[in-house]
Amino acid sequence: MKGTACVLLFLICAFRLYSQEKVHEKIILLEFDSAHYYLDRLPVNSKTESLGQLIEVWKNSGGNFKADSSLAALISDGTVDPLKLILKGSFFMFYGDRGSALKYFLNSIDLIPEGDSDLAFINSMAILNIYSKTLLLGNDFARHLYRARTLAKDSKAKMAWYHIYKMKYNGRLPPSDTLEFVYKSGYEDASRFFETYDLTEQILAFYQYQKGSFHKAYDQFEVAEISFLEAIQYAKNHPYLRYELFNSYIQLAGIKSKQGEFDLAKEYLDLARRNQFKYDITLTDLNYHWTLSLEYYENTKQWDSAYFKLKNTMGPTFQLFIEENNIHVNELAQKYEVDKKENEIQLQKDRITNQNRILWIVGISVICLLILSAVLVYAFSNIQKKNRKIETLMRELHHRVKNNLQVISSLLGLQSMKLEDEAAKKAVSEGKGRIRAMSLIHQKLYQNEEVTSLNIREYISSLVDELTQSYGFQGKTKILIEAPEDIFDADTSLPLGLIINELVSNAFKYAFKDIKEPILGLRLIHEDPNEFSLHIEDNGHGLPHDFNVENATSFGMKLVHLLVRQLGGTIDIENDNGLHCHIRFQLV
Repeated sequence: MKGTACVLLFLICAFRLYSQEKVHEKIILLEFDSAHYYLDRLPVNSKTESLGQLIEVWKNSGGNFKADSSLAALISDGTVDPLKLILKGSFFMFYGDRGSALKYFLNSIDLIPEGDSDLAFINSMAILNIYSKTLLLGNDFARHLYRARTLAKDSKAKMAWYHIYKMKYNGRLPPSDTLEFVYKSGYEDASRFFETYDLTEQILAFYQYQKGSFHKAYDQFEVAEISFLEAIQYAKNHPYLRYELFNSYIQLAGIKSKQGEFDLAKEYLDLARRNQFKYDITLTDLNYHWTLSLEYYENTKQWDSAYFKLKNTMGPTFQLFIEENNIHVNELAQKYEVDKKENEIQLQKDRITNQNRILWIVGISVICLLILSAVLVYAFSNIQKKNRKIETLMRELHHRVKNNLQVISSLLGLQSMKLEDEAAKKAVSEGKGRIRAMSLIHQKLYQNEEVTSLNIREYISSLVDELTQSYGFQGKTKILIEAPEDIFDADTSLPLGLIINELVSNAFKYAFKDIKEPILGLRLIHEDPNEFSLHIEDNGHGLPHDFNVENATSFGMKLVHLLVRQLGGTIDIENDNGLHCHIRFQLV
């Protein structure tokens, strides 16, 4: 009897483990009713309750549920269980707050048990879904795609998702001959895979949509149309696939507009509107209005409608989408990497502190002079080595910040190429200049022996040289720079550099028109122990007589006044055979 009981107990435990694996498997397959079937055979506990909530969230992701109370309860739950974190992230993901969602998904990665590859892959699917809906493509997408590939080796369903997101990633790469080969080879790999294996229609809906997007990118409209129609057939029976249904109708509307079948294009646009995703409304609105403006209205020559629709689309809603989602997602990804570096630095500092305590105890004990000397020499060498490692990590941090600022500057440059409005181009150009001033700070800190401060004279000279070249005044302008060899920290150098960037840029842009021999003077004077004065003057036309500095509305002058206040200083601007700016500030 005891033997029979042990066998039964073993079979029950094995069935429970098998059922839990089946729940995860069915979630990955998006077969949520089957997932509930296996979940109902497991004993009720906090883990199964969380799994049940996760199934409900994903099942109702098409926008048919109202979960504000559940969301509030989840947020107040301070547990760090990985399944709970994935559940929280899923709520935010389907509400359209990708930044908050990514924070929970990233925090859950290191908490997932090493052997639970299914839960890890569910986490990976969610992260890839977030990156696939952002405009700024970064290395983090590729890194998490590689993570999904390593988790997918034991499952055809996981491999299917890997191929789908790989096609999404390749389709977002900037066009070039090399990257076109990558895109096509990725599509061929996916085609062979999906022709080999039978998969659920839920997964096939995603694949057919990506297949249609691939063919549309190469103007193979007939093949693309077939794929989008198949995606619609697979998706329309599943409310949680409404996002793919909406996008397929949008793509078909674009194809029909290009083919001149405008009645059918409008019909597809109306179908897309009726199947719009309920919660991630900003992104779907952008897709809808963009297609309506540039594909339908433009091709039907409804110029007024196209203009006003596009103007509204590119207005505050688009800016809000960029700021709250794309930039937030990329900032979180960068913060995640920086936090890992900072944790390593803190760990090194803690170890150094502990060793110092040990050395202090050994010093007080004074057991033996020779032993004490040997210990001190060893400890000093170890501390030096770890200090060098900390310095290396700090340099790496500055290097990464500099590179990220250069990437942002490049993105602004690419965006400005597509702008036609001169005011917008000017604003983007000025933004690039401010980013350049910030980037130069981190470049100098990276190159310095001292990674937390820099020589202010070298920084000012480099910044003015770059501005002179940028505005085409190299060799045409007499530049006079006087500055001490003082060492400023980054917190003071950054606002000071931005002030110089604004005032010198204004001189090049406005002061020297029709001036035969332009002269620009910049003096930084160390007056009292902690007090400095900055003088920037030119021999240009100066400001209009009725110009009121205090009521200036330009963003540049507002920024200068804000930065001066940040330094705790004052600013005076005078017209005296040109413009003379005098700024006083103190080092804290």
